[in-house]
Amino acid sequence: MDEALRFAGVPAWLLCIACLMPAVLRILRRRGRYLDPIWAVVFLLAVNRLSFLLRVSPELSHLTAVLLALAMAATTVGYQRSDT
Repeated sequence: MDEALRFAGVPAWLLCIACLMPAVLRILRRRGRYLDPIWAVVFLLAVNRLSFLLRVSPELSHLTAVLLALAMAATTVGYQRSDT
């Protein structure tokens, strides 16, 4: 039952990744909108969750966690700078 529930969540996370991909692409093309950095962090969160759900290599899962933490820190600093 646990395996069935775990794999039932995979399509949902893939849908989230697909919906968030345009924000990431805009950032990569340096045409990001105001909230795109936040959506990019959510994108990394979905990728990280999917890597743990699919039980890919532990190194890849931990790498996505590190990238997520760095992106969250950069986004927080960037928004705090723009508020002053």
